[in-house]
Amino acid sequence: HMNDFIDIIESDLIPFKWKDYAIIVMPFPYSGGGMENPEMIYLCPSVVMGGRAAERLFAHELVHSWFGNLITCKNWGHTWINEGFTVYGERRILEVFFGQEYYDTIAASTLYEYDLAVKNLAPYPEYTKLTPETNRLPPHGFLNTIVYEKGFTFLKKLERLIGKKNLFSFFKAYLTAHAYKSVSTDEFTEDFIQYVTKNVVNGSEILKTIDWQMEYRKEGMSIPRPVYNNSGIAAARCLAKEYVGLNGTSPPNPQRYQEFYTNLRVIFVIELVQLNATGQTLDRVDIDQHITESEQNPEILFYWIQANTRARLMKIAKVIEDIVGTYGRNRYLYPIYRGMIKSNKTLGLEIFNKYKWLYTPQ
Repeated sequence: HMNDFIDIIESDLIPFKWKDYAIIVMPFPYSGGGMENPEMIYLCPSVVMGGRAAERLFAHELVHSWFGNLITCKNWGHTWINEGFTVYGERRILEVFFGQEYYDTIAASTLYEYDLAVKNLAPYPEYTKLTPETNRLPPHGFLNTIVYEKGFTFLKKLERLIGKKNLFSFFKAYLTAHAYKSVSTDEFTEDFIQYVTKNVVNGSEILKTIDWQMEYRKEGMSIPRPVYNNSGIAAARCLAKEYVGLNGTSPPNPQRYQEFYTNLRVIFVIELVQLNATGQTLDRVDIDQHITESEQNPEILFYWIQANTRARLMKIAKVIEDIVGTYGRNRYLYPIYRGMIKSNKTLGLEIFNKYKWLYTPQ
């Protein structure tokens, strides 16, 4: 679908400015999800998974051709200039190509990771700001889920204020003005204020409603907290709640799970994580759905491991080893090993020592 994706994003932004666009699937143990090198994108092996689950990553790296490559953040403290804008563009592609329901489902699944990042980074609150101070902490911590999701959420807020058409018109002017340059948050803010004042009806009044200091410097979750829902998300969450409520007994029509597409299955498993499903509940889910035995999609297995680590770690030890020994992606490795340290440190160290020579040092 790449040609379609390019057509969608070019119509919203400005024409693609690079000579070529190639994608290389990297060998294990590539540690990232993707890397937006101009004209040659690196992607992790987990994208070769079938279905539509990888479309999000393909769209994301494509949009970096505009946000991240054509315009680049001035330093780590402005990483949202690269990543928040790219998530916004990525989801615009998914919304146009697959529809609003798919868009909502993607956003809902990543909201869980946003929550988790805010929780895990609580001891380092500077990392949870949209524009952290770069002289306070090591730079590797600035590239976290928060700059992606908090940046996206802020741009959605601006979209609601001035309208999608006006926001895309601003993007075109912004990209044209700063092409092949590094940009700071202050420069973005100044450009946005000037554009809205001149081009948007009641622009000056709209701008008065934006608390720039709060948006950029507030710690933790966005305000207001994002909410994503649709009939598919509701159905996936409902089935998970039924399993948890019955605690070891199958709900009516358990084959509903098999009717979910990949991202709804992710939502289902995330709900099990958030509801702290017991070992009995997870045993029943496995009997009905055969996730441990048959699932091949690493995204589903990644969350399935998180659901099971506390309650039935030994039953999924092979799944854990398959994931950490097949994909070197940090997004998988850190939460999985962190969970094993809490529940079975001996097993965690045994698996880590077996595969540590494959991992990319960070």
